Amino acid sequence: MPDGGRGDRERLERDFLAEAEEIFDVLADALRSLEQGLGSGPPRSPLVNAIFREVHSLKGLAGMQGHQGIADLAHALEDLLDRLRLGRADLTAAILDLIHQTFDALRSEVRALGGPRPVPRVPGTLEERLRAAAAGAGAPDGRDVALAPLDIDPRVVTALSEYEERRLADIRRNGGVLLLVRLRLGPRDFDVRLREIVGRIESRGEVICTVPLLEEGAETDLHFALLVTGDGGVEGLVQALQGAPARVEAVASAGAGLPSARVLPPEEGREEARGVSDSLRVPVARLDDVLAQVADLSIALAAVGR
Repeated sequence: MPDGGRGDRERLERDFLAEAEEIFDVLADALRSLEQGLGSGPPRSPLVNAIFREVHSLKGLAGMQGHQGIADLAHALEDLLDRLRLGRADLTAAILDLIHQTFDALRSEVRALGGPRPVPRVPGTLEERLRAAAAGAGAPDGRDVALAPLDIDPRVVTALSEYEERRLADIRRNGGVLLLVRLRLGPRDFDVRLREIVGRIESRGEVICTVPLLEEGAETDLHFALLVTGDGGVEGLVQALQGAPARVEAVASAGAGLPSARVLPPEEGREEARGVSDSLRVPVARLDDVLAQVADLSIALAAVGR
């Protein structure tokens, strides 16, 4: 039994190192994109949010494996990224340099775990700098914009996280087009199908939020509402989703009226629906917060299951 337990721990550690490397690959590309866009205005919120999510995943993985120093450093970086993605801090060259330094430190510490003798880091130094940067960074002016009521299913509006509310405010302030996509998917492999549909939408725009809905009489089918922005309007998104079990509507402020909705055939294909567990990890409404919690739960379940 002891040998079996040791083997399980070693397998979990190998899995951690492999998953962490995948995270670092994604982070490296995202940080390059962030750096390239630094001189051309405010950072793209979806990009900062994607970096935030990868760091959050790394924190959870490290915590599950008992690598508390790595988890603490990732947590401090996560807090700074959270302020950036919510518009509560400016991304400056100095902050970007600090993010790069933290990324390099995290990667070095993780890779040292696979070596014969891990290299110790002076604890607290980078964490303190990250906390100071988060506390001292000034929020840009005019970011807090009140949202006019939307003529939309209130379940979607109440499910918006703070990050999503700010994205929505930015889009509406800049005159962006808002669309609502309703999906009805069969239960078999719905996550693969949902991922494929989200990929099609993202080829034309940005998915702001994805909300599972409980519908009366829907005993087996799964219903989702996706709030989307894109330049192609209803017709462009209808074209991108041709053949998917989806309905597309334009979203207006309350009282402004909505263009006619479009229904995309074929409905009969929904039983073979496949969707997105890894792109959508939400069994309940509060997508932004729940995604983070479910990611932690998935890591815990994987550890227990092995």
